[in-house]
Amino acid sequence: MSIYSVLWPIHAVLMGLAFVLMLTAMSIARYQKKKRWWYTLHKRLNLIGAGAVVTAIIIAVIMVSLSHGVHIASLHAVWGVVTFALVIATPIIGFGIRSRKVKPTYKKQVRVIHHWLGRFTLLSLAITIFFGLQIAGLI
Repeated sequence: MSIYSVLWPIHAVLMGLAFVLMLTAMSIARYQKKKRWWYTLHKRLNLIGAGAVVTAIIIAVIMVSLSHGVHIASLHAVWGVVTFALVIATPIIGFGIRSRKVKPTYKKQVRVIHHWLGRFTLLSLAITIFFGLQIAGLI
């Protein structure tokens, strides 16, 4: 059994888990805002999901390095880089909504940017997963 065959399922499960966690977090933000707990759960689920993405990408880099060594050589990899950037940027912008450093006059714009980045992050994650499943021959 090769290291690739051990790491690939871990990579796939982490990315799938990240998608489910982030989709759940976005649904909570959209439909549960009247609950006192919504923000805490939204933030925690997204941060755990982001951690899963970062871990999955580290595993992907290791897998590619150990196999053919050519990084960012497929649509899956290109979308993976885009997804990684969005996964990092979205919570940073989100924390700006509650930051004292962001002027109150800009809070609404920061919130709108965070909402749209969150949507693009989920879409990018779904596209990346789709191309990954194609590479694996599962679709």
